[in-house]
Amino acid sequence: MTVNWLPMVRVRRRGPLPGSTEVFGASDRALYPEIERIMGEGKSLRAAAWVSAGKVDGTSSPRGRWERLMARYRRERLWATAQRVG
Repeated sequence: MTVNWLPMVRVRRRGPLPGSTEVFGASDRALYPEIERIMGEGKSLRAAAWVSAGKVDGTSSPRGRWERLMARYRRERLWATAQRVG
């Protein structure tokens, strides 16, 4: 049995940290009023984001853009509101 005694070296990632660049933030936030309108009609956030998914900017798949929009809305509107209240 051979054992490799070389220490493991952690490779540093190049470029900006994940999530630190704000590429599609403004275009996502422009859809917030539409999402809130659809949610006001009794639909869920998932359904409202799916209806708006065709208008989301980005180069990923439609599902990826939909998930990004939902995550950003939750982070900026729902969780921020809950932290202020609670």
